[in-house]
Amino acid sequence: LPYQLVEGDQELPIRTIDKAGNENVTSIKLRWEP
Repeated sequence: LPYQLVEGDQELPIRTIDKAGNENVTSIKLRWEP
């Protein structure tokens, strides 16, 4: 894996660009459970 999974909550920033060219940055929370 190119990244290491860590236990606990982790926020991943997601950059999206719509058809109008507007950039939006949202974040999703992931919970890794061993």
